[in-house]
Amino acid sequence: MSAILTTLKAGKALLAADRSLRKGALQDQFDENARQLNAEVGQVAHAVCKAIVALALGKTPTDEDVEAFMAGAANDPAFPARAYRLLGEARKTATYQRRVLLAAILYGCASLAEDDRDRVDMLVERLTVPDVRLLKAIHDFECAIPHNILAWRNGIYAVRIDAELRVVPGHMVPGDGFDQQIRSLPNLPRDRVALVQLQALGLIELDSGNTHGPVPVSMTISTVHGISTTPLAHVLLAALRDVSVIDETGGR
Repeated sequence: MSAILTTLKAGKALLAADRSLRKGALQDQFDENARQLNAEVGQVAHAVCKAIVALALGKTPTDEDVEAFMAGAANDPAFPARAYRLLGEARKTATYQRRVLLAAILYGCASLAEDDRDRVDMLVERLTVPDVRLLKAIHDFECAIPHNILAWRNGIYAVRIDAELRVVPGHMVPGDGFDQQIRSLPNLPRDRVALVQLQALGLIELDSGNTHGPVPVSMTISTVHGISTTPLAHVLLAALRDVSVIDETGGR
């Protein structure tokens, strides 16, 4: 019996030692992953700041220019809390472009009022890069509307064709109204999920459909919603300064 107990105790000791070794190895791997993740997020932040400084200077900045910009941003009393929030969110995502978006919000809205920065910080936690790109496209369409055209052509519309939904500027619509010819228009945004997300976050407004006046609609088009960006969207776009910074840092 004594021999059996001794054997059992020895077995338990071996199991405990094995667990300790495995736990140590896992902890080492976890620590290494954390170091690598922090390094990647730091590289993204540096790339974003370099793009912002290049945009401001109109030329490729030196490392000293970028370091000076980052140091200036860090001097803001609100920066530590915002960095903890936004870079912490960046560490949670495996998507390079979303990390760029979060870093662009952190470093790109120093000129905003404090309340507006809070609004933007809360928004960006629920936005993806495709959401922001669609918002920018809609805003660009709004800015490009020609003067002295028919009232219905003054608008931006979400047009449903069968199961597909596209964002269409009224002045680009071929012919006399909305019909299947819209399919021939190149490079029109068609991200339905992003459109719903932008509306849910209060960044765009959609009317109830076919209520914006004398918009000619053919029988093949099921719904036409007028779209407009909101003041909150303008705050977000101002925070990013230029959403193209998302692309200038390089894609992965």
